[in-house]
Amino acid sequence: MKTKFNLTGIILIFVLIFFVTIPLASGDDNTVNLGVVAAISGPSAVYHSDFDRAVRLAAEELNNKGGITIEGENYIFSVETCDYENRSALAVKCARKLVNLHETPVILTASSVAAIPMMKFNEREGFIIMATSTSPAFVNSGNKLVVRITSSFIDYINATIDAANIFGITKAAALILPHEIGKRWTTAFMKIWAD
Repeated sequence: MKTKFNLTGIILIFVLIFFVTIPLASGDDNTVNLGVVAAISGPSAVYHSDFDRAVRLAAEELNNKGGITIEGENYIFSVETCDYENRSALAVKCARKLVNLHETPVILTASSVAAIPMMKFNEREGFIIMATSTSPAFVNSGNKLVVRITSSFIDYINATIDAANIFGITKAAALILPHEIGKRWTTAFMKIWAD
């Protein structure tokens, strides 16, 4: 079964959660500020630039339809982006900047490299992280202010191994990416493959 990635729908789901759980955090009572922590420069720039554009297009699409109305109040979206250059320390600085300067109650990111370090303080500082993090640690940590917008890498590994079994593939190799999530992915793949 093929599913269509619909960021507009994801933002709408977030908004419903947001309005039920957290008061509006914006200087303008009718604007919801969305923060994006993306590696606009550096080795992940192409993917992250696409992610940033997708968030902006989803917000624009909702705003062009008049925003959203909840309990008789109309709201529109504003998007602020901070480039973290695919470096965890910069992701933390970006998150603090977006929350403190732009009063963003939610930060969207396309990477565990950004999401996992932000989880060390997001509950204390009161912002939600929505991430395409495939790391099981992202949702298994007990952090109540995280939303995963993709599957765990364990699901991807199992699907890959299932496909390999169907085609009779009995040998595999893995390239280790030079960051923590890459190491975790490779370790999990090798363990599941061996079983």
